Amino acid sequence: MIINKFKKLYRFIQSQLALFDVLEDIKKLPNASGRLKRVRLEIAAHIFNKTDGYVFSGPLSTLRIIPASNLSRSPAILVGCYEQEIHPILNRIIAQPPSVVIDIGTSLGYYIAGLATAMPSTRLIGFETIDEYRAQAAELVRYNNVEHQITLHGHCGVPELNAVLEKGAFILCDCEGGEVELLDPEQVPGLKYATILCEVHDFFVPGAGGLLVERFKNSHHIEWIDEQGRDPWDYRILHGFPEEMVRYAIGETRHVAGGRTTALRFMFLEPKK
Repeated sequence: MIINKFKKLYRFIQSQLALFDVLEDIKKLPNASGRLKRVRLEIAAHIFNKTDGYVFSGPLSTLRIIPASNLSRSPAILVGCYEQEIHPILNRIIAQPPSVVIDIGTSLGYYIAGLATAMPSTRLIGFETIDEYRAQAAELVRYNNVEHQITLHGHCGVPELNAVLEKGAFILCDCEGGEVELLDPEQVPGLKYATILCEVHDFFVPGAGGLLVERFKNSHHIEWIDEQGRDPWDYRILHGFPEEMVRYAIGETRHVAGGRTTALRFMFLEPKK
C-alpha cells in the first residue's frame, strides 16, 4: 500500500516537472520547441477524437476535417476559434446566404468547404495559386460531399475576378498582399456591388489598408476588425488541460520575414444602399 502511494506521488511529481518544463518553453516563444509542437498535436488529437473530426464550435461547425490532414493538427481549427474575430461577419453571411461566394486565397479549403456545408444553396468559387494547397482543398471538398457547389481555380488576377464576379457576391480575400492589385473597382467594376471581407496585409504591402479605404469609401461602409485575445476557458472541450498550454495551442500569431510577428487585421466592406 505504502509503495503504491510512493509510486503515485513519484508519477505526480514527474508530471508536474514536465509541465513546468513546457510552461518554461512557452515563455520563450516564438521559438517553439519540439515539446511545444507535441503539446499542440496532443490537444488537436483530443479535440478530433471528441468531435469525430467535426469543427467543435463557431460558424463552420458543419465542417468535418479529414483525419491526419494538415487541418487536423490545428487546435484552433478544430475548436472553431480560428480567426474568431470575423465570426460575427460569417454568421451574418450564413444567415442570409448570397447566391455566390468567391474565396480568393482558398489555401487548404477550410473556408470554402465550411461555407458550402453551412450554405447548401450557395455556389462557391475558389482561387488558390499553390497546386498542393488546391489539391488538399479539393480533397476536403470531396470529403464533405459539397463538390457540386464548388469550383476551384488557380491564379486569380483582374481578368479572372472580372470573369466570375456577379452583383451581390460575397468575396472572402486572403492573398498575402494581392488585395492591392485585385480589390480595385477601377479595374473590377463589379466590386462596387460586392460585400467583401479581406485580411489586410500592411506588413507585406505598406499602406495597403489606407489604399483600400480610399478606393471604397464612397461606395461601401467600412469596418476594421482587429485581432482579439483567446480565453482558454471559453472552450469547454479543452477544460482539463493547463491554461498556458491551451493558450499556446490555440494562439494565432503570424510570423513574417525576419522573424517578426504581426497581429491579424481584417476589413469588412458592405455596399451602401
